[in-house]
This record gives sequence, C-alpha cells and structure tokens, in this order.
Amino acid sequence: MQELVARYGVEYPIEVIDSSESPLRLAEIAALDGQAFGGHVTLSEDDLKHIFNNGGVILGHTETDGRLITEATLVLNVNEKGPSPLERQLPGWLGYCDGAAVSKDYRGKGLQKQLLLARHEVAKASDKEAVAASVRQANVTSIKSMIKTGYVMIADSPHYYGTDTTDARVVMLHDFKIGNPFAELDSDHEMLEDSLRGVIEPGQLQEKLSSGADIISLTVHQSDETDEEYNKAVATLLRNGYIGVACSDIDIGDSDSERADAMTFIKLGSLPVDTAESLRIRQKEVQAIVG
Repeated sequence: MQELVARYGVEYPIEVIDSSESPLRLAEIAALDGQAFGGHVTLSEDDLKHIFNNGGVILGHTETDGRLITEATLVLNVNEKGPSPLERQLPGWLGYCDGAAVSKDYRGKGLQKQLLLARHEVAKASDKEAVAASVRQANVTSIKSMIKTGYVMIADSPHYYGTDTTDARVVMLHDFKIGNPFAELDSDHEMLEDSLRGVIEPGQLQEKLSSGADIISLTVHQSDETDEEYNKAVATLLRNGYIGVACSDIDIGDSDSERADAMTFIKLGSLPVDTAESLRIRQKEVQAIVG
C-alpha cells in the first residue's frame, strides 16, 4: 500500500499505518486527533487498536525527523465499536473516510486533500466501489473541497454522533465509477446560472419544491454553529430524491462582506437513467443506515 500513496506525499511522505505494534505511533495519532477535534468524538489508543484489528488503516504525513504531522483514518470493515452508524453497519462495497487531523503548524498546505486522495487509492486496492465521509452541513470549506474531489452530498443524519443538534451530519459519497458529474461546475455554468440567480433561503424551500424544480440552490453560511433551519432544508431535499452537487460563491448584498455560498441540489430523476439509478440505490442504502 505504501507504493499506492507515495505520489500524494508531495512535500512530506505519507506513511500507511495498519498495525498497532508501535506504541509511539498510536500516541502520536491520538494526540493529533485530540488537537484537531478538541475532545469531541476523538480517537483513543484503544479505538485505534480496534480499527487496526478490524482491517482499517491510518495514513499520515511524516516530517524529516520521522514524527507524524497529520493523520487520517480509513475504515474498511464493520467496526462495531465505531462512534457512527455508518462505521457500525458499513456495507461491503464502501470504505469510510473518518476524520483527518493536521498539526497546526502545517495547515494550509493542501495536506488534507492529499490524505483524502491517498485513502481513495487504498480503498480501491481493497476492492471498494466507493468511499464516504461525514461533515457538518455548514462546513462549507470541506464540502467545497470534497465536491471538487468527486463527492456528492447523498444522505443526512440528525443524530450521527448523538442526540444533540451539534451531532448532525451529512454524508458525502464518492462512487469511483460515477464520481460527481458536476464537480467542475462554477457559478457561470449554464446549468447553474438560473438556479443561482434564484437562490433561496431555507425557509422558502417548500414553495420551491411545490414548483417541481429539478435544481434548487440554498443559501449557506460557513459556520461552527448549528443552523437548524438550513439542516432541516438539506434533510428534506436529500430525503426527497435530490443530491448535493455544487457549492458556489454568491453575492447577497452590495459590499464584499455581504457574501455567502449556495449549495445546489439536483433531482436524481433529471439525471441520465443509469447514473440516477445507481446513485438512488446508494442513497437509499446509506440513508437507511444513518437514520
């Protein structure tokens, strides 16, 4: 597997860790995870051992002195002790990209994307047909990056990690055969132009749905806070045969500070039949798992 990921370690080599035999590596991974997630759904050393024992791997960039500066988990088999329903009921065709952490001194270098692409290669080599990852609905930065990497937003889970509103997540899916047919679209593309001119607030969704629109764009603001109205609108779309395919910058006022993003959803029925049916099957299975 080391050879598969070598080309993604551009500035810093990527190491594939698939054994718990190195206590030092376990401690480094746990420390990076804790630093990134601040105690919320972080991985302990016992959690890491369980991942390895169930066929999972962890990838990480290394500095010249050999220490890890990033870490990212790829779950390849059912992990009964996993913190999320998708890990605990992972389908055989799917790999799960759990959280990735980058040491604070190395952020902004594109290392997160390298880890994501490297995990794709490992998943393909493990005969997976697709990979999934979870993300907060208003984590616009991550969603944009994942869309450009071939993901679509396919399912929602209001209680992905627990019962609090902060535990809500959406599931992003990258099917290796289909990818995201709209990954390269920008706001100037003909298909998105009308939708982005008519971008709506979440509270206007029901009226838009009643018009039978095939393409719907919702205003979303990057935030660490939970926007329950936006989350509810996203859930409504994903549970009614739409998928999220693009996230574009929009102007919402006259000044540079009055900017937001628009998350664009497309009705599966408007896509080519083969693509629509394949994604519909994926969506139904994933949504049933995550609730």
